[in-house]
Amino acid sequence: MKEGNLRVLYACDEIPKEVRQIIEFLNRFAEFDVYGLEVKLHPRQEEILLTTDLIGPSAAEKAVKEGKRDQIPGRRNLTLWTEIDFQGQLEKSNDEKSLSIANDLLTFGKNLCKDIDPFYSPSKTGSAIFKRGAVHFFTLYHNSLYVQVLSRPNFETIPLDWNEVIEKLNGVGLKKYVEKDLGHSTTFKFSQLTETTLKNFKNFITWFVEKVEGQKSNKLA
Repeated sequence: MKEGNLRVLYACDEIPKEVRQIIEFLNRFAEFDVYGLEVKLHPRQEEILLTTDLIGPSAAEKAVKEGKRDQIPGRRNLTLWTEIDFQGQLEKSNDEKSLSIANDLLTFGKNLCKDIDPFYSPSKTGSAIFKRGAVHFFTLYHNSLYVQVLSRPNFETIPLDWNEVIEKLNGVGLKKYVEKDLGHSTTFKFSQLTETTLKNFKNFITWFVEKVEGQKSNKLA
């Protein structure tokens, strides 16, 4: 609190859609972080199982807020990274296998989004953001992959069959997505990816880009 940090946690057994939207709205515009913790109780014969689901600010939203907080005296400012700087951070933060995956995704993203510098956004540990216009695909951080395909800007503005998108994304093998994941993004450590999931993810992103570009062509026709 001395540095002005504040986090709000809302915990209950079920977070309604309306409350999720409020949490997402606050995280987009408030200077403090808001989290929702859904804790469900599953009684069994001789034991009780608890499952949790945490929602909160995206990595991009947290970076923006950190940028504002860094204006407070005593805090280090965010840095605008170059590709060389980011590459050095990748090498510092990952083992050989994870580094190979990170470099593969970095090359893939650069070929996918040639018109936008992925290092345009200041951050503390480096990031490479891959998007076309307002359509976000994924972001690389120093040790993780941030999947943004289902993010709210995409979901709200692109007229796709999003059930089909979820089905295709589930085929990657990273996570089992459901309809309530629309509007959210997910993060995976590079160490969580295998050669198979990496290949599947790149194939999925290529398919998704083609779908988005197809929508643009239909509008122009």
